[in-house]
Amino acid sequence: MKQEPFLPMLQRGRMRLLPSTWWPILRNMKRQEGKPIFAHGGVSFAQNLVKHGLVDEFRFSIHSVAIGKGISGCVTIPI
Repeated sequence: MKQEPFLPMLQRGRMRLLPSTWWPILRNMKRQEGKPIFAHGGVSFAQNLVKHGLVDEFRFSIHSVAIGKGISGCVTIPI
């Protein structure tokens, strides 16, 4: 399968930092054979992953002090 172009400064080893037009690239990566993709981010990022049909599994790590008065993921993400 065709490899997506990444800027050298956005790639370190096997880790890639995706641009703001990330979802088509991630969808293409998901179609390829290999290990699972780990995507780290906040509630808005998780909402976009769900919106584009890119989630197979959620793993939550909640840091309530860091979240403060941020967006509540339990209210806005359909499970």
